[in-house]
Amino acid sequence: MWKQVSLLAVAVALAACDDGGPNPVNGIPEDTGTDPGTPTDPTPGGIVIPDAISFDLDAVRWERNGAGDADDQLIVTGVTLDDGNIDGVYQRAPDEDVPGYLAFFKQDDRLDRIFVGLAGETPDGAVRGFVVQDGGQFQIEYGGIFYERDGEFTPPDVATVNGLVSYAGEYAAMTDLGDPEQNLRLDPFGPDGTDEVPDGAIPRQGRTITGQVFVNVDFADNAVNGVIYDRTWSNGEALGDELYILLQDGEIDANGNFTGDAAQQLAAPAPTEENPNPETPLPRVVGPFAGAFGGVNASGMAGAFTANDHLREQLPADPEDPDAPPTFGDIPLSTERGIFVIPRCGSDESPEVCAGLNDIDDIPGISN
Repeated sequence: MWKQVSLLAVAVALAACDDGGPNPVNGIPEDTGTDPGTPTDPTPGGIVIPDAISFDLDAVRWERNGAGDADDQLIVTGVTLDDGNIDGVYQRAPDEDVPGYLAFFKQDDRLDRIFVGLAGETPDGAVRGFVVQDGGQFQIEYGGIFYERDGEFTPPDVATVNGLVSYAGEYAAMTDLGDPEQNLRLDPFGPDGTDEVPDGAIPRQGRTITGQVFVNVDFADNAVNGVIYDRTWSNGEALGDELYILLQDGEIDANGNFTGDAAQQLAAPAPTEENPNPETPLPRVVGPFAGAFGGVNASGMAGAFTANDHLREQLPADPEDPDAPPTFGDIPLSTERGIFVIPRCGSDESPEVCAGLNDIDDIPGISN
């Protein structure tokens, strides 16, 4: 794997924070396109995480240190510049939790990078997923995604039960755009605000995205498709004119790994006098998605989505036409890495969108 290194050409409003520095570069190599890339070595249980998904992250171990999760830690292997040891120890950051996922962080000192990790697990504990990301420093960012399951892939027997099933739950992502609050970051200027900081050296905490996921799976045809919707910044702000992300053409292999293309659907432009009925643009493929199934009869899934240069912002108004409808554009050199660790519909923990959907039998917690 290698990292793209280039300079930011434009200022990014969504990435603005107190250092006023430029947005760091994105991390997915340009020549991969939407191809998830050559797989890394299989993890236990036959899971294979494509390079464009794992990127700079080799493995994560979730340490449960007592009752509750207050003392939990993530032991992170492979992320560049997160720790002076091979394994980085990330501590809990409960104020940064998002629905369905616990937050962790690592920053050695005021001028070291600050990394945030999000961790999720299916209700039965069979499948876990992690995303780790910093907000950038020196115009480059690092991070990646890791997922795992307990045991081997055990799909439903489509000869005896219905293999067309659904999964649903929460989505969470980290970006390399600066979080407006920077709540976890040590003050780069020190406790009294007077310490020296070289130009361009201020690290940033990345901004978080949340959303919902709904996925349909056909285990007879080994096919996956779905949608990531209700996507917003974690403070509720809209992602420009994006409507949702489609998960298309996913294929499942013999070990329960799946890969496919993710396409972004944008809203139609605002009507104008010249164009009162603008057409909605066609979805555009922006990156890969991948993941794996786990649990009894594939009771849960861990999925991942990553893309570059697709995040959206409202562009400044034309000073010569301030009353014109708003326009939107891509945020250059932006990266999103997201996970969805979700149960199958029909379980006691599945969300309301699953109500009335058919599912297969013989899974603990499924009554139909």
